[in-house]
Amino acid sequence: MLARLLLEGMFIGLLASVPIGPVNILVIQRTINRSRKDGFFSGLGVALSDTLYASFAAFSVGFILQFIKEYDVAFRITVSVLLLLLGLFILFSNPEKIRNGSDSDKSSYMKRFVSAFLLTISNPLIIFLHLALFTSFGIVLNVNHPAEAIVVLSGFMLGAVAWWFSITGIISRFRNLFSLKICLWFNRIAGSIIILLIVGSLIYFFFPDLKMLI
Repeated sequence: MLARLLLEGMFIGLLASVPIGPVNILVIQRTINRSRKDGFFSGLGVALSDTLYASFAAFSVGFILQFIKEYDVAFRITVSVLLLLLGLFILFSNPEKIRNGSDSDKSSYMKRFVSAFLLTISNPLIIFLHLALFTSFGIVLNVNHPAEAIVVLSGFMLGAVAWWFSITGIISRFRNLFSLKICLWFNRIAGSIIILLIVGSLIYFFFPDLKMLI
C-alpha cells in the first residue's frame, strides 16, 4: 500500500514538473549559462515550492482555494509583473559576462535555490494543476493518516527532484555545444517567449470577449 502511494506520488511529482513554463526556462537558462549545479539547485527550489502546494492540494484545503479565487486578480497581476521582470532579465542578459564571472560557490547555489523557490511560491494558482493531478489519481490525503501523507508527499518531492536532476544532467552533458552566440539567442528567444506568454495571458484574462475571436 505505502509502496504504491510512494510510486504514485513520484509519478505525480514528475508530471507536475514537466510542463514548460517561465520557471522551467529559468532553470534551463541557468544550466546553459552557468553550470549544472546552478540549474539543479534552482530546480530544487521549484521542487520544494511545488511540494508545498501539492500538500495543500492533496489535503483539499478549501479555504485556501477560496482565498485564491477571491484574490485571483491580485495574484495574477503580482505574478505577471514578477515573470515579466524575469523575462526582461533573461532577454537582456549577457551569457559571456555570466560565464566569465560565475565562480559558483555554496552561497551562489543557495541564492539560485531561494530565488527559484520564491518565484514559484509566488504563483499559488499552480495549486489547481496539483489538484487536477491528485484528483486524476484518486488521491485525497487525510490528517488522520499521517504516514500515507508523508509517503505520498515524499514521493512527490522525489519525482520532482528526479526530473530536475535528469534534465539538468542532459542539458549539462551537451552544454559545450552551446556557443556564446547560441546562448545569446537562447536568452533572447526564451525571454521573448516568457514576455509574450504573460502578456497574452493577461489580455486573455482581462478581455474575455477576445475568446470569441479565437
